[in-house]
Order: sequence, then structure tokens, then C-alpha cells
Amino acid sequence: MSENSFNARATLKTSSGSFTFYNLRVLQDEGYAQLAHLPFAVRILLENALRREDNKVVSRQDVLNLAGWLPQQHTRPGMNFFPGRILLQDFTGVPVINDLAAMRAALARLGGDPMQVNPSIPVDLVIDHSVQVDFATPPQFGGAPDAMARNAAIEFQRNRERYEFLHWAQKVFKNLRVVPPATGIVHQVNIEYLARLVLTQECEGQRLAFPDTLVGADSHTTMVNGLGVVAWGVGGIEAVSAMLDQPVAMLIPDVIGFKLTGRLPEGATPTDLTLTIVQMLRTRSEGVVDKFVEFYGDGLDHLAVTDRVMIANMSPENGATVTYFPVDEQTLAYLRLTGRPAELVELVETYYRAQGLFRQAGSPDPEFTSTLELDMGTVEPSLAGPKRPQDRVSLSKMQQNFRQALAKPRAENGYGLAPEELERSAAVRLNGEEARLGHGSVVIAAITSCTNTSNPAVMLAAGLLARKAVEKGLKVPPYVKTSLAPGSRVVASYLQRAGLLDALGKLGFGLVGFGCTTCIGNSGPLPEAVASAIQDNHLVAAAVLSGNRNFEGRINPNTLANYLASPPLVVAYALAGTVDIDLTGQPLGLGADGQPVYLRDVWPSTQEVQSTIQASIRPEMFQAGYAEVFSGNPVWNAIRSGDSPLYTWDPASTYLREPPFFLDLDRQLPVLADIRGARLLAWLGDSVTTDHISPAGDIDPHSTAGQYLIELGVRPGDFNSYGSRRGNDQVLGRGAFANPRLKNHLTPGVDGSRTVHLPDGRETSIYAAAMQYKAEGVPPLIIAGKEYGAGSSRDWAAKGPLLLGVRAVIAESFERIHRSNLIGMGVLPLQFQPGDSALSLGLTGKELFDVEGLAGLIDENLPKQEDRLLTMGATGGQEANGQTITFQVVCRLDTPLEVEYYRHGGILHRVIRELIK
Repeated sequence: MSENSFNARATLKTSSGSFTFYNLRVLQDEGYAQLAHLPFAVRILLENALRREDNKVVSRQDVLNLAGWLPQQHTRPGMNFFPGRILLQDFTGVPVINDLAAMRAALARLGGDPMQVNPSIPVDLVIDHSVQVDFATPPQFGGAPDAMARNAAIEFQRNRERYEFLHWAQKVFKNLRVVPPATGIVHQVNIEYLARLVLTQECEGQRLAFPDTLVGADSHTTMVNGLGVVAWGVGGIEAVSAMLDQPVAMLIPDVIGFKLTGRLPEGATPTDLTLTIVQMLRTRSEGVVDKFVEFYGDGLDHLAVTDRVMIANMSPENGATVTYFPVDEQTLAYLRLTGRPAELVELVETYYRAQGLFRQAGSPDPEFTSTLELDMGTVEPSLAGPKRPQDRVSLSKMQQNFRQALAKPRAENGYGLAPEELERSAAVRLNGEEARLGHGSVVIAAITSCTNTSNPAVMLAAGLLARKAVEKGLKVPPYVKTSLAPGSRVVASYLQRAGLLDALGKLGFGLVGFGCTTCIGNSGPLPEAVASAIQDNHLVAAAVLSGNRNFEGRINPNTLANYLASPPLVVAYALAGTVDIDLTGQPLGLGADGQPVYLRDVWPSTQEVQSTIQASIRPEMFQAGYAEVFSGNPVWNAIRSGDSPLYTWDPASTYLREPPFFLDLDRQLPVLADIRGARLLAWLGDSVTTDHISPAGDIDPHSTAGQYLIELGVRPGDFNSYGSRRGNDQVLGRGAFANPRLKNHLTPGVDGSRTVHLPDGRETSIYAAAMQYKAEGVPPLIIAGKEYGAGSSRDWAAKGPLLLGVRAVIAESFERIHRSNLIGMGVLPLQFQPGDSALSLGLTGKELFDVEGLAGLIDENLPKQEDRLLTMGATGGQEANGQTITFQVVCRLDTPLEVEYYRHGGILHRVIRELIK
């Protein structure tokens, strides 16, 4: 229980009983806070501090800092946040459990009690990232009416070791539940079932009630923000420390208010609204990185939760930590729709109203750091691409956008094709049909990802469009790989009830699985004829998907142009077979009567969609779909796994190894020393994503990781993906910076994992250079531009560089999660001062680098920005006459706790040392 120095402990009464809670209104009554002026998300953080006040990790002053939150404040104080639960998926979850198992082993070696390593708060792990579209329903893609079952069978076969490991974990770690494969996507399962909005626990003989909050080892954890839950993505290492009752250290955030007014016009979808908001926030001059965004305005009165969660899901794409929608009547309506128990709905309403956390229509708006505004009536049909999710393009300008990208220089996010290359094409024969591929040919059309499959409006719109297209006699070209991967089984239920599953299937959008498929890079193989035609003719082929990510190299190695779109537009572009088309004026194709059929002829009206929703969705569907969520998969239940509290790693395994991070851990705190004589391993540009740093998709047989697996006797057909092998440090170390689209200024004109070893200048792989530097005792560094580490929450994007020996990353700016991940692994994040860059400072990349002043980080007065400047020296070789360029960088250890993590060599190193005291 809290120290309760504010006497805020009170009793909340409901028809199902009484609960103890910490009443925020006491702070207002005593003059400590003006609740109505605080953003709702800040009020949630305030309750967290009030409830966790212990005069150690959370002090009375910490509570006052949040209670007195000001819209504009030059320097924000730090805070420690304790989430109520943790959410994992299997790509990030396996390394998390591996770390827990390794921590138990380390404690045992140091003479401690390994059973101290155990989650102290609820942890849910949803296995959703391993299913791949090996089979789709069209004949040329396996021709499998049972594609979903066949994909699931291959999934279990490929991932047997990983699943046995997770099966073991759910038995030996308390508070850990595992949702088996073929259930749904983690974030959709979270909003439809796991999220409760009010958590309860027994505490000193009392039932304590408090807001549902969480952090998740996936950047799209923020999807649940749309349901009124404060949550955000962290790296796996931060998730492990939070499980062990360590706080998430952060600065009290600025909160950007986003006012919504009006309604969506006819023809526009919630996806279009979402992409518009992403673009507005990402292109905002001040940006929203490290900030909270909170929505307000009368537009919320008729914006359903299913629309809100789509917007919230895209927080990583807009850059914010949290994209929050307060709890209101729409929230309660969604809880009822999804079959939540009546007593829970009552508790949620009673609690949030009592705490001043319930948004009332017409009530005064909170105060915000700054604001944006959007009249939803101005939203138009849109896509995003061809390389970044924030690059929204109006449907009417799609053809123009794509053609401009073909000719635009690669340095300007284009493809750099010469005029004579623009007309390239190739003939292919598939399933007895002749077809011609050219630039823009859609070879993947996927309804995938929780962003869209969570929303019945766009899913049913896709089905209605498919039915009309079938009635018109339209067909999908044979080279388009179509797939339907809903985020939960409930989606299949309401599509079936609406009579639309069959129409989607006739166009090739048959069920391929319940999980995160194409959006995570698990799009599966293309037919050899298609892949060869693309590669041999250097075609810029396209994918259109209802996902949230379209970074280079992510969706499929053969699709250079990737566009995000609503599910109905995915179906439309599948029918058209190309993105080199203006769907507002050109036909999708010819109908059975030989007449052209336009998008307007098959597009469903808003009224059609809403009527279908009303007729086809029932709370009972959700109750039935989640009745046996943890035990309903017989194949999972049949897995045999041990129950020893200490895991026994198989030395022959190519999936799971004991990670090396704690093998040489000493009880004593290491001495903080300056970095001397470092060399540049890679010099990267702007918008380098975690997909560039640590790819999750296919392992190229010719890559360093691929060659390693082949040497171990693994056939390329059994490689699986980088993401599935994150439990093997040897694979992921070799996979660091292995994206084939990576651009390193040290090797201009050569894409992929290449660099030069210095000072001899020999070109080699990044991994080989790193190993040579390690043998020579030379510490490597990374230099990057703006938005370094954008994209997925991926702790291996920090672990991989650490395994290469990288001591520091110097960037013009960092994405929030990746900066935290670097600190969590003991890699120093350094930021160029405003206006500085590697180029402006005159660096060549061939210098020897020194970083001085690290010992001063121990100063307890940190972290004031002016006290966090470190001095760097870059000494050139013969070409620079040995001259030294001296400049200062900002040390991005933003809180005292982050300084502690870095001193220990990482978060988990600190946790282990604390456990053995």
C-alpha cells in the first residue's frame, strides 16, 4: 500500500461490492491539483504515483510534480511509472522469456535464489507473429481451400522449439499466461478481451481498484489507448524489469491536444482518417516524439472505439509515446459490444466517474502543451507509401505519386529509374493464364494487421465490395497473392454471419490464419515465375496491405513499393492488379458483360456498412470466441515440456541459446570509463528503422546469418525468419544491420550489410568488420541522422549492435523506444547538438573517435540538459594531416535511473545485482 501522505485512500461502492482506491479528488480539494485542467492521460499518471508513493522510488514530490503539471514547462522532471500488467507477443516474447531464464541461471551462479526472478504483475503473451502465408487459396499460391490449417501446421513444425520453450515458461513462471497460436493478433486480443480498464488486486486484506495500465514489448501496444488505457511500447529488456517490479523511468511528458470535429464524409473510411492523423503528427514542425497526444472535441461524441483504436495503434508511425482517447460513453458501449461482464462495465463507469477520469460531452477541455485540429469532414480516401507510413497520398493522386517515385532519386526516397527503364515489363504464365508484369504490378494484396482488422466497418466494407465485384464478374489477375488474416476469430464469425466470407474467398481472399502475417514480413513466397520476372527485369513491384508498416525490405524482398490502405481498397487494387492506375477515373476491369466496372460501382455506402454491422455483430460472438482463449488449441495443449525452474538449453539448438549478456556478470559495479580510439562501423542517414537495424523477415541464404545456419546443417527452406530466431544470439548478432536496403555512407552505392574496415579501407560485411575490431580491441561506433530507431519496438535492435561491440550511437535524433533499448543494453545514446550533423562538422567517417566526460555522469544533479554535454574528438588520418575535430554531444541519459542503468551495463544487470544484495 501507498504511504498515503495525502490521505487519499477511500472506498468505492458498486453493486458487486466495495473497493479501496486512491481518490484523485482529494488532491483537488486540498489545492494540490486542478483536475479539470489536467489532460486525462496525466491524471492516470498522477493516480499511479499517488498509489505507488513509498518515499523511495516514488516520493511525495513526485506526486506534486504530476499534480502541478503545466502545459508549457522548459524542463520536465523525471518520474517512475509502474504499469499494472505486461503484454508480449512471441517475436519479442521469446527473447524476454530467454532473458528471464538467463537471469535465473545467473543468480544461481552468483549464489542467489533463482526463484526471485518471477513476474510480480500479470503478464500475457499472445503467440501471433509466427504464422506465415505459405499457402493462400488461389491455385497458383498453393490452391488450398484449407490454407489456414496448412499454414498453422507449418507454423507448429517450424517453431516447435520456441513453442516448447513458451509452454515450459507458462508452467514455471507465476503470473504468466500464454495465448496459443491461431487465436488472433496480440493488440486485437487485448482490446477485445484482455483489457479491463480497471484492475483489481488483493492488498493487505482489501480489494484495491486502479486504472488498467500496461507496457508491451511491441510498439503497437498503444492500440489500447483508443479504449482509454494508458499504455505504450517498450523494449523487451524494459518489459522484463517492469515484470520484476522495477519502474519505467521517463520524463513527465508534454501533452499535445488533438481536436476532432465533424464526421467522416461519404466514401471516406476510418483508415483514411488514421493515415491523415499520422501524417499531421509526423510532419508537425516540433514533432511528437517523447510526447503524449490526447484527443478531445465534439468529434469524439460519434467516433466509435473501433475507429479510435486504429488511430491509437499508429502511435509508432506518428512518433508519439501515447495517443490517448479518454474513457466515455463510447468506451462503455464497446465493452458491452465485446461481451464484457456487466459487473466490470459498472465498475469501469463508477470508478472513472468517481476519479474525474470520465469524459463528459460538453465539459471544459483540458489544457495542453499545444494543439492541432482536424475537421473529419475534410478527410478523403487515401493510401500511404510507397516506403513510409507517414507519407499519405490521396487516392486521386496515387498514380501520379507512384510514377514520380519511379523517377525520383533514391536519395529522395525514390527508385532512381532512368527514362529508358520506365517501360520494362515481363510476361509470366500462372495457372494456365498469361499475364504481364510491369512497374507497379500488385503481387501482394493482403488484408492483415490489427490496425484495420479490429474495425468491423472496414472489414465488412471489404466484404461488401468483394460481393459486388463478384456479382459484376470481376476477377483478380493470377499474379496477385491475396490473403485474409483477421486479428481475431470473431472477425471470421461476423463476416460469415454477414454472408461475405464466401465473396472474399472467390476473389482469393480466403482465410490464411489468425495472426500478424504480411505486415510483419510473413507474406510468404511468391511463385518462382513471378519472383524471377521481378528480379530479372528489375521491376518495382508493389504490395498493397491493410497494415501499419511499409518500410523498405519489410513486406517481401520482391516488393519495392508498399502501400498501406483500407481493406476495401486492398480488394480494389487486387482487382486492378496495379498501383499505376487512377481508381477515381479508370476502371477496375471489365465485368462479365464486357463493360468497364469502376470503383464507384462497387464501393459500399456508409449506410450499407452500418446496417451490416447492426445485423451481423453480437456480444455472444466475443464471449464464444474467447471462452477457451488459453486452452482451446489442442495442438498447443499436446506439447510436452519440462517443469524444472531452471531451463536447460540444448547446445544443438539453432533457435534457443543462453544469451551471453550475463555469463560474465560480476557482483561489483563496473568502472565508468571514457571511450577511446573508436572506429565508425556504419554511417547511416535519416529514418533508419529498427527493420534496418534488426530485420524480422526472411533470412537470405547468402547473408552472414544464412551462411552460419547452412554451416550448422539448416536447409534454407527451414531458415524461418530473423524474428523467429531471436532466441539465438549468434543469428541475431549476424543479422544486425542485415537489411538489404540499408545504406551506409562508408560504402556509397552499395546497399545492404556492407562497410569498410579502418584504417585499411577494406570492404567487408558489417559483422566481419565488427569481429575484426573486437579482435583488435577497437570499440565501434554508429553515426546516424534524424529519427534513428523508428519503427517496431525491437530490443534486438539494441542487442544486435551490442553483440557487434558497438559502444555508442551518435544520431541527430532518436525514436523514444529505441533510445531506451540502447540504454537498457548499456549502449550509450549520444545526440548531435541542434544544427550539428556529421556532415556539418566535416567528418569523413575515417577518423578515430574519443568520447570524454563519462565519469561525470555519476553526478547526482543530472540530468539537466546543460550538464549532459560530452566532448567528442575525431582525429583524421593522413588525408586530414592528423587534425582533430572537437565537438560536443548531448548524452541522452534523460533520468537518474537511466544513468544507473548505463553504469550497470544495462537494466537487467542492475536488477540481478539488486537481487543478490
